Amino acid sequence: MTDETKNKFVLPFPLLTLVAGIYIAFWSKLYLNFYLNTDFGWLFTCLQRYLAGGTYATDFYETNPPLSFLLYLPAYLLYSTLGVFPSIGILIYFAIINVLVAVIILKYMRLYDFPATMKAGVIFSLIFVTTWLTNASYGQKDHLIFLLFLPYTLMHVGIIASRTIPKNLIIITSILGGLAVCIKPHYLLIPATFYLYRLVANRNLLKIILSIDFVAFVLTGLVYLAFIYMCFPDYFNIILPEVLEYYGEDKPLPVTPHLSFMVLSVTAFLILLFVQETEQTKFLRLTVFALIGLSILSAIAYYAQNKGFYYHTIPFFGYAAMAFILALFGLIYYSSRILEASIIVPVVVIFLITHTFMTGFPPGFLSTKEFRD
Repeated sequence: MTDETKNKFVLPFPLLTLVAGIYIAFWSKLYLNFYLNTDFGWLFTCLQRYLAGGTYATDFYETNPPLSFLLYLPAYLLYSTLGVFPSIGILIYFAIINVLVAVIILKYMRLYDFPATMKAGVIFSLIFVTTWLTNASYGQKDHLIFLLFLPYTLMHVGIIASRTIPKNLIIITSILGGLAVCIKPHYLLIPATFYLYRLVANRNLLKIILSIDFVAFVLTGLVYLAFIYMCFPDYFNIILPEVLEYYGEDKPLPVTPHLSFMVLSVTAFLILLFVQETEQTKFLRLTVFALIGLSILSAIAYYAQNKGFYYHTIPFFGYAAMAFILALFGLIYYSSRILEASIIVPVVVIFLITHTFMTGFPPGFLSTKEFRD
């Protein structure tokens, strides 16, 4: 059987594209049915006051560093200049980010000679996870962290495997990883694990320190710290000490119930035991194991944060769900060679587990009128 035959869709590609488009439109309608998240309402207020000349200490008391609200500047500008309601602006803004991340991921998969089947599986699983599983938390900072670490991980996989990667791609990807850590520093655990592995494998600290990816990653963090110091001095002088004292006394929300999502990573590992290890399945196994590793590291970071909101679970839950979808995808595809079934069945299984995720109006959301008032 030729590779062309093995990778052929049963349904015409335009029809599959249409189905994907219908799903995205359907999901977008469900997302826009939610009231505006109060987090977004507050972050837009911070931007409004900051752009009007306000400061942390006197005009908006935001406990997180400035990147937490500056991230949403494009969506805020859509609202302030064109009157685009924040939910729609965030939907558009993160859709663009999703597309850009998918393009970078595809670039890495082409460099690593991933077969067309794996490319399809990865992209379709990403589309489902970044929409349905994020649900009302679509566009949260944790959602962005989930997205940014995907190409960053692919970069490190290539470096560890001694693959040739264009320098500009390494720099861009390292900056993305650096931004993810700037958003939530406890996710430094992920890059640190990669660099520790490379140090143990190569036993050459100087080589790692002088590598393009490490320099770009560290410079991203240093530039951000300098930016905060120059533009938001009251954050370091006033807000941060008070925040550290506040969170030191604050009782955390329960975090352990959401760790049950990690059962998807365990299931993905068990499924791989039934997928025969061949030249064709090596990319599948590599991808699933990388996602399982990411989910474990992200779960540790989530636990360390000690705040059990659902949106905090998006990184480790998203990686675990992608690992499960791709593992089941591989098991079905290498048994049946029907690509559509391989993509649809895992998604349907996840959908049945999470069918209530896009319904109802969770507490902590604002109606359009409430936000405008």
